[in-house]
Order: sequence, then C-alpha cells, then structure tokens
Amino acid sequence: MTDTIAKQTIDQPSNVAKLVRVFTNRSQRLEFEDGYLHYVHPEAMVGLTGLTIRGLKNAQIHFLGKMQGEQLYEASWRPDSGLINFVDCEDLLVTNLTAVNTKQFSPGNLTTESSCVVNVQNSRMRFERCRLDSLGKIALSVHSGSYVELDDVILAAYYFELLVGASEVVAARVQFFQDHPDPDSHSAIWVSSSMIQAITNKVFEETKVSIADSVFDLASGRSLVSGNGSYHTRSILDFQRCKFTPNRDPHFGVCAFHENYNSIAVNTDFGDVDPLTGDPYLDFISTPTKGFAKFVSYYDPDTRPGYGLYTNLDEPAPILVDGLNSDNVVIG
Repeated sequence: MTDTIAKQTIDQPSNVAKLVRVFTNRSQRLEFEDGYLHYVHPEAMVGLTGLTIRGLKNAQIHFLGKMQGEQLYEASWRPDSGLINFVDCEDLLVTNLTAVNTKQFSPGNLTTESSCVVNVQNSRMRFERCRLDSLGKIALSVHSGSYVELDDVILAAYYFELLVGASEVVAARVQFFQDHPDPDSHSAIWVSSSMIQAITNKVFEETKVSIADSVFDLASGRSLVSGNGSYHTRSILDFQRCKFTPNRDPHFGVCAFHENYNSIAVNTDFGDVDPLTGDPYLDFISTPTKGFAKFVSYYDPDTRPGYGLYTNLDEPAPILVDGLNSDNVVIG
C-alpha cells in the first residue's frame, strides 16, 4: 500500500472541495446548490420544523440527524402538503433522512386525519436509508409526474403510508409499518391514475408502482391497495418477493372492494397460496370471513369497484388483481 499526500492552496481549491457544503450548526441557513453534495449535521437540524426545496438539480443531501415538526395537510397534490417538500427537483439523492410529522390523527375529515411527512411534486429523485413517520395518514406523497426510487426505507403511518398520483415509484427493501389501536379498512398504498395538481389545475396521468423485497407490517391495516382515477387510464402495481408479518388483521386482501375505487391493475407473484400462511389465495372475502384474498370488502352491502356515484356506467373502470376482474368476482 502506498501513501498519498495531497496539497492544496487556498486560491486553487480542488473540484471536490468546491462541490461540498457542510451544515454543522443551527445558525446556518440551509442553502442547497445544483451539483453539490450537502451534509446536514444533527446540530443544524435542531429547531428545523419545515423544509421546502425547489428546483434543485444533480445534487445530494445527506441528513445526519432527525427532523420533526407539525405540518397541517390542507389537500392532496399540493406543493406544500408535507413536512418536507421537494418541488421541481431533478436527479436528487436524499439519504439517512429521519423525519416525523407530529400532527396527531383525529378522525373526521381529510385535514385532521392527514400528516404527510415527505411530499414530492414534479421531481425525479431517490431516497436511501430513510425513515418517515406520520402520526396521521400519509408518510410519503409522490405526484404530478414524478419519478421516485426508494431503497431501504421505512414508511410508518396510520394508513396510506404511500400516496402516488400520476407518477412512478420503484421501491426495494421497504418496510410499510401500520400500527394503530383500532383496525382500519384503509390500505397501505393509495394510487390515482390521474390527478389535477392543486393550485395550478394541471392534469397528470399514468401511475406505475413497483415494489420488491419489502415487508408489510400492517398490524391495523387490512388491504394493500386502493385508489381511483380516470376511466381511460389505470394505475399499474407490481409486487415481487414481498412478505407480511403475522400480526395482520384476519380479513386481508390485495385490493379493497368498494364503489369508491377504480382504475387499478395489480400483479403479484403469490401464485395460488397466501404468502404468509400458505393457505389458498382466495378471490374474495368480506368481514367477518377470515382469509387472504385478491379482493376484500369491509362494507355492507358490498358494492363493486368502478360503479360509484361519479362513475360513467357506460365506461366502467374495474380493478384487476392477478388477472381477476372485479366485475367477475363471485360474492357470497
């Protein structure tokens, strides 16, 4: 092994030195620049209760501490709905981010139930080794034509840990953690095949979600996916090599079966058996029946996906799960 000695003068910095910014204390203003590697030390995150990053390109942000705050969630598909917002960013890498939105879940309406942690709008980026905790619903919201990669990430919330609107998410080694004293009929993932961006009213379409080698720890959740969208587009989701922890609700399914949901296609590698117990992978179950199914209903009476109040009955948008069309599900 040889020793390497590098010399550098003040007036002639190296290219590496010019492209690194380090934030070490709370008095520093966090200013992110294109093309830079940014390191944010724990002391610099003390008292940081909200962060919005706009238009950052070809950069990395490495968080070395924890951030928490209480951020009100006004509506979906806004640029400011999260504790941390990434808006119009491109080729951005974020690592080691631990963030908590402390807005408590309070049933009643969208605002009091939601507390988004990270919100991504119209951006292309990657998260590695992060943990996002919401004390309401929605840990990560991705929308408005975004492309997001997740690797070794924990998403924890009351439900809708991942919310995807007209965007693509590619995830590996993700843990979905849903734990609340009261079981809930909502899903871990909500998808919209089309959406209207809040404030600008711009329309976005087409959603794709791929999740591999991940764990769903849904102690109080009862389904993987629900959502809606337009009747000429469809959200496509693929699950590969995913596992489920044993403490899930006894009535469990891939997609929630209800008229409010539509325009979804889900593909899994489950085969003919429940991926947790090895029991038969059923087509349909409803409370109080126990089992694992392609479709699960928690409502009485059962109403078919794609046939809700706002549906065009001449152009239905059923849900497909592993080739089974919700229009063809045998109930009872």
